[in-house]
Amino acid sequence: MKQAIIIVSMLIWTVSTTQAQSVQNRVTNYIQQYHLFAVHNQVKYNIPASITLAQGILESNSGMGVLADSAMNHFGIKCKDNWLGKVFYRLDDDLDTLGNLVPSCFRSYASVEESYFDHSDFLVGNARYKRLFQLRGDDYKGWASGLKQCGYATAATYDKSLIDLIEKYSLNVFDEISEDEQSLAWCVYQTFNFIKKQKEKQVQSNIEDLVVTLPDYYKGQYLIAPNE
Repeated sequence: MKQAIIIVSMLIWTVSTTQAQSVQNRVTNYIQQYHLFAVHNQVKYNIPASITLAQGILESNSGMGVLADSAMNHFGIKCKDNWLGKVFYRLDDDLDTLGNLVPSCFRSYASVEESYFDHSDFLVGNARYKRLFQLRGDDYKGWASGLKQCGYATAATYDKSLIDLIEKYSLNVFDEISEDEQSLAWCVYQTFNFIKKQKEKQVQSNIEDLVVTLPDYYKGQYLIAPNE
């Protein structure tokens, strides 16, 4: 019986690990596919790329959600009175006068790129988000908190969810990308994560100094000191 319990536990652990890796791969693929839209909009609109990507990941379930699949809508933006484009209806949180749940009207796009640019226009053109543009370009925590306070989403932990995504996947690296560096954004992001993993290994191995060879897309060596 004890052996059977151990085998079942190992199977559960294996399934959980596989699912976690699957989610992480899906998120990473999403970041790679759409990071340039976020970086471009950051340069143009001064919206942190980390916030845009985190919202896209969260609202679209890494591009696998119903709205993303059926309407290319990656940010859960509803029609509102000024929307003149195509629409898509699905149940969300809208109620009729009797308190019954009714289908909500969501914006529908011809492409994901269009969804990303409309998301930026939506924030820029909405007076309730005006104060967010007074924040520093790298203040993703302020933006996350502000989006929650301004009513972008009703989830009680919306700001925490965004911050957790940004910090888990180091999305704030994209906030440091300048206009001239846009084409190198993915290489910079990969390099940062590579070094981050090496530093984690350094701590685990209790090594004072560690010299690592960077990947092919970033030629050279990097000395990692304990106080970095």
